[in-house]
Amino acid sequence: IMVMNPNTGEIYAMADSSSFDLNKPDEIPAMENEEFQAMWEEMSEEDQINYKNNMWNNFNTVSSFEPGSIFKPITVAAALEEGIITPQDTFNCTGVVEMYEEEMRCHLRSGHNILDVQGALAQSCNPAMIYISQRMGRDIMYKYFKDFGFSAQTGIDLPAEESAEKAVYTKDAIGPVELATMSFGQGFNVTSIQAITAFCAVINGGNLMKPYVVSQVIDTEGNIVYENQPQIRNRVISR
Repeated sequence: IMVMNPNTGEIYAMADSSSFDLNKPDEIPAMENEEFQAMWEEMSEEDQINYKNNMWNNFNTVSSFEPGSIFKPITVAAALEEGIITPQDTFNCTGVVEMYEEEMRCHLRSGHNILDVQGALAQSCNPAMIYISQRMGRDIMYKYFKDFGFSAQTGIDLPAEESAEKAVYTKDAIGPVELATMSFGQGFNVTSIQAITAFCAVINGGNLMKPYVVSQVIDTEGNIVYENQPQIRNRVISR
Protein backbone atom coordinates (compact mmCIF):
# COMPACT_ATOMS: atom_id res chain seq x y z
CA ILE A 1 0.00 0.00 0.00
CA MET A 2 1.26 3.48 -0.85
CA VAL A 3 -0.13 7.01 -0.68
CA MET A 4 1.59 9.61 -2.86
CA ASN A 5 0.97 13.31 -3.43
CA PRO A 6 0.62 13.32 -7.24
CA ASN A 7 1.75 16.93 -7.58
CA THR A 8 5.01 16.60 -5.65
CA GLY A 9 5.91 12.91 -5.62
CA GLU A 10 6.05 12.88 -1.82
CA ILE A 11 5.22 9.51 -0.27
CA TYR A 12 2.84 10.03 2.65
CA ALA A 13 2.52 6.36 3.60
CA MET A 14 4.03 3.04 2.57
CA ALA A 15 3.46 -0.47 3.90
CA ASP A 16 3.72 -4.10 2.88
CA SER A 17 2.81 -7.44 4.37
CA SER A 18 6.25 -8.60 5.53
CA SER A 19 5.88 -7.30 9.06
CA PHE A 20 8.73 -6.99 11.55
CA ASP A 21 9.73 -4.66 14.38
CA LEU A 22 11.98 -1.93 12.95
CA ASN A 23 13.54 -1.51 16.39
CA LYS A 24 14.35 -5.23 16.60
CA PRO A 25 14.85 -6.27 12.96
CA ASP A 26 16.52 -9.56 13.82
CA GLU A 27 13.46 -10.88 15.64
CA ILE A 28 11.13 -12.92 13.45
CA PRO A 29 7.41 -12.54 14.30
CA ALA A 30 6.63 -16.03 12.98
CA MET A 31 8.80 -17.51 15.76
CA GLU A 32 5.74 -17.31 17.99
CA ASN A 33 4.44 -20.29 16.01
CA GLU A 34 5.88 -23.60 17.27
CA GLU A 35 5.57 -25.22 13.85
CA PHE A 36 7.63 -22.40 12.31
CA GLN A 37 10.24 -22.71 15.08
CA ALA A 38 10.72 -26.37 14.22
CA MET A 39 11.01 -25.53 10.50
CA TRP A 40 13.51 -22.77 11.29
CA GLU A 41 15.78 -25.14 13.16
CA GLU A 42 15.85 -27.44 10.14
CA MET A 43 16.86 -24.61 7.79
CA SER A 44 20.43 -24.12 6.64
CA GLU A 45 22.19 -20.91 7.64
CA GLU A 46 21.90 -19.69 4.03
CA ASP A 47 18.14 -20.34 4.00
CA GLN A 48 17.76 -18.47 7.29
CA ILE A 49 19.63 -15.47 5.89
CA ASN A 50 17.49 -15.53 2.74
CA TYR A 51 14.33 -15.66 4.85
CA LYS A 52 15.41 -12.59 6.82
CA ASN A 53 16.39 -10.70 3.68
CA ASN A 54 12.95 -11.39 2.19
CA MET A 55 11.32 -10.28 5.43
CA TRP A 56 13.31 -7.02 5.43
CA ASN A 57 12.67 -6.26 1.76
CA ASN A 58 10.38 -3.34 0.96
CA PHE A 59 8.09 -4.89 -1.66
CA ASN A 60 7.11 -1.44 -2.95
CA THR A 61 10.61 -0.64 -4.18
CA VAL A 62 12.54 -3.90 -4.59
CA SER A 63 9.98 -6.39 -5.91
CA SER A 64 8.05 -6.40 -9.17
CA PHE A 65 4.75 -7.81 -10.40
CA GLU A 66 2.61 -7.97 -13.51
CA PRO A 67 0.51 -4.78 -13.25
CA GLY A 68 -2.58 -5.88 -15.16
CA SER A 69 -5.43 -3.40 -15.46
CA ILE A 70 -3.77 -0.56 -13.54
CA PHE A 71 -1.70 -0.07 -16.71
CA LYS A 72 -4.75 0.69 -18.86
CA PRO A 73 -4.81 4.44 -18.05
CA ILE A 74 -1.23 4.61 -19.40
CA THR A 75 -2.32 3.04 -22.70
CA VAL A 76 -5.25 5.45 -23.01
CA ALA A 77 -3.18 8.51 -22.01
CA ALA A 78 -0.55 7.72 -24.66
CA ALA A 79 -3.15 7.26 -27.39
CA LEU A 80 -4.98 10.46 -26.47
CA GLU A 81 -1.73 12.42 -26.38
CA GLU A 82 -0.76 11.21 -29.86
CA GLY A 83 -4.22 11.99 -31.26
CA ILE A 84 -4.69 8.33 -32.15
CA ILE A 85 -8.03 8.27 -30.36
CA THR A 86 -10.50 10.88 -29.14
CA PRO A 87 -12.78 10.60 -26.10
CA GLN A 88 -15.70 10.11 -28.48
CA ASP A 89 -14.24 7.03 -30.21
CA THR A 90 -16.08 3.76 -29.61
CA PHE A 91 -15.07 0.11 -29.52
CA ASN A 92 -17.11 -3.06 -29.81
CA CYS A 93 -16.27 -5.62 -27.13
CA THR A 94 -17.61 -9.08 -27.98
CA GLY A 95 -15.78 -10.64 -25.04
CA VAL A 96 -12.82 -12.00 -27.00
CA VAL A 97 -10.20 -10.95 -29.54
CA GLU A 98 -8.74 -13.75 -31.65
CA MET A 99 -5.20 -13.21 -32.84
CA TYR A 100 -3.24 -15.94 -34.59
CA GLU A 101 -3.84 -18.94 -32.30
CA GLU A 102 -4.46 -16.82 -29.22
CA GLU A 103 -7.80 -15.94 -27.66
CA MET A 104 -7.59 -12.81 -25.52
CA ARG A 105 -10.66 -12.53 -23.38
CA CYS A 106 -12.35 -9.74 -21.49
CA HIS A 107 -13.22 -10.33 -17.85
CA LEU A 108 -16.86 -10.02 -18.98
CA ARG A 109 -17.00 -13.11 -21.18
CA SER A 110 -20.26 -12.05 -22.81
CA GLY A 111 -18.70 -8.74 -23.87
CA HIS A 112 -19.43 -5.10 -23.07
CA ASN A 113 -20.78 -4.29 -26.55
CA ILE A 114 -20.17 -0.65 -27.57
CA LEU A 115 -18.00 1.43 -25.23
CA ASP A 116 -16.46 4.87 -25.58
CA VAL A 117 -13.01 5.58 -24.14
CA GLN A 118 -14.30 6.55 -20.70
CA GLY A 119 -16.50 3.46 -20.64
CA ALA A 120 -13.60 1.24 -21.68
CA LEU A 121 -11.61 2.42 -18.67
CA ALA A 122 -14.57 2.32 -16.29
CA GLN A 123 -15.41 -1.25 -17.34
CA SER A 124 -11.71 -2.26 -17.54
CA CYS A 125 -12.26 -3.68 -21.01
CA ASN A 126 -9.37 -5.71 -22.46
CA PRO A 127 -10.54 -5.78 -26.12
CA ALA A 128 -10.89 -1.98 -26.18
CA MET A 129 -7.27 -1.67 -25.01
CA ILE A 130 -6.17 -4.13 -27.69
CA TYR A 131 -7.89 -2.09 -30.42
CA ILE A 132 -6.26 1.09 -29.11
CA SER A 133 -2.81 -0.52 -29.05
CA GLN A 134 -3.25 -1.75 -32.62
CA ARG A 135 -3.78 1.84 -33.71
CA MET A 136 -0.71 2.96 -31.75
CA GLY A 137 1.71 0.32 -32.93
CA ARG A 138 4.86 -0.94 -31.29
CA ASP A 139 7.03 2.17 -31.56
CA ILE A 140 4.60 4.55 -29.88
CA MET A 141 3.63 2.06 -27.18
CA TYR A 142 7.28 1.41 -26.36
CA LYS A 143 8.11 5.13 -26.32
CA TYR A 144 5.46 5.91 -23.73
CA PHE A 145 6.30 2.80 -21.74
CA LYS A 146 9.80 4.21 -21.31
CA ASP A 147 8.66 7.83 -20.92
CA PHE A 148 6.37 6.90 -18.04
CA GLY A 149 9.39 5.48 -16.23
CA PHE A 150 8.87 1.75 -16.52
CA SER A 151 12.05 -0.40 -16.57
CA ALA A 152 14.03 2.41 -14.87
CA GLN A 153 14.64 3.36 -11.26
CA THR A 154 12.52 6.23 -9.99
CA GLY A 155 15.34 7.58 -7.82
CA ILE A 156 13.36 7.35 -4.59
CA ASP A 157 15.42 8.08 -1.46
CA LEU A 158 15.33 4.47 -0.21
CA PRO A 159 17.98 1.77 -0.63
CA ALA A 160 18.11 -1.14 -3.09
CA GLU A 161 15.47 0.10 -5.54
CA GLU A 162 14.96 -2.27 -8.48
CA SER A 163 14.33 -1.20 -12.07
CA ALA A 164 12.67 -4.48 -13.22
CA GLU A 165 14.37 -3.85 -16.58
CA LYS A 166 15.00 -7.58 -17.08
CA ALA A 167 11.29 -8.32 -16.74
CA VAL A 168 10.05 -6.18 -19.63
CA TYR A 169 10.04 -6.59 -23.40
CA THR A 170 12.72 -5.08 -25.58
CA LYS A 171 11.17 -3.14 -28.45
CA ASP A 172 12.26 -5.77 -30.99
CA ALA A 173 10.48 -8.47 -28.97
CA ILE A 174 7.09 -6.75 -29.20
CA GLY A 175 5.02 -8.50 -31.87
CA PRO A 176 1.25 -8.19 -32.40
CA VAL A 177 0.41 -10.54 -29.53
CA GLU A 178 2.86 -8.90 -27.12
CA LEU A 179 1.58 -5.46 -28.08
CA ALA A 180 -1.97 -6.59 -27.34
CA THR A 181 -1.16 -8.07 -23.94
CA MET A 182 0.94 -5.02 -23.00
CA SER A 183 -2.07 -2.77 -23.58
CA PHE A 184 -3.86 -4.31 -20.59
CA GLY A 185 -0.78 -4.73 -18.42
CA GLN A 186 0.26 -8.33 -18.98
CA GLY A 187 3.55 -9.86 -20.16
CA PHE A 188 5.87 -7.55 -18.24
CA ASN A 189 6.66 -6.54 -14.67
CA VAL A 190 6.80 -3.22 -12.83
CA THR A 191 7.53 -2.16 -9.27
CA SER A 192 4.87 -0.58 -7.10
CA ILE A 193 6.78 2.70 -6.93
CA GLN A 194 7.01 2.80 -10.74
CA ALA A 195 3.30 2.12 -11.06
CA ILE A 196 2.11 4.82 -8.65
CA THR A 197 4.58 7.38 -10.04
CA ALA A 198 3.40 6.74 -13.60
CA PHE A 199 -0.27 6.92 -12.60
CA CYS A 200 0.35 10.23 -10.84
CA ALA A 201 1.78 11.60 -14.10
CA VAL A 202 -1.54 10.75 -15.79
CA ILE A 203 -3.54 12.80 -13.27
CA ASN A 204 -1.20 15.66 -12.32
CA GLY A 205 -0.98 17.27 -15.74
CA GLY A 206 1.69 15.06 -17.26
CA ASN A 207 4.69 15.38 -14.93
CA LEU A 208 6.64 12.26 -14.00
CA MET A 209 7.86 13.18 -10.53
CA LYS A 210 10.84 11.87 -8.60
CA PRO A 211 9.30 10.23 -5.51
CA TYR A 212 10.69 10.92 -2.06
CA VAL A 213 10.00 9.90 1.53
CA VAL A 214 12.01 12.43 3.54
CA SER A 215 10.79 16.04 3.23
CA GLN A 216 13.25 17.60 5.65
CA VAL A 217 15.97 16.79 8.15
CA ILE A 218 16.01 19.28 11.01
CA ASP A 219 18.75 19.52 13.66
CA THR A 220 18.20 19.96 17.41
CA GLU A 221 18.14 23.74 17.02
CA GLY A 222 15.42 23.67 14.38
CA ASN A 223 17.68 24.38 11.42
CA ILE A 224 16.90 22.63 8.14
CA VAL A 225 20.03 20.67 7.23
CA TYR A 226 18.52 18.75 4.32
CA GLU A 227 15.41 19.25 2.24
CA ASN A 228 13.77 17.49 -0.68
CA GLN A 229 12.02 19.66 -3.24
CA PRO A 230 9.57 18.36 -5.87
CA GLN A 231 11.54 17.37 -8.96
CA ILE A 232 10.09 16.69 -12.42
CA ARG A 233 11.92 13.82 -14.10
CA ASN A 234 10.03 13.96 -17.38
CA ARG A 235 7.15 15.80 -19.01
CA VAL A 236 5.24 12.81 -20.39
CA ILE A 237 1.89 14.11 -21.64
CA SER A 238 -0.01 17.37 -21.80
CA ARG A 239 -2.71 18.23 -19.29
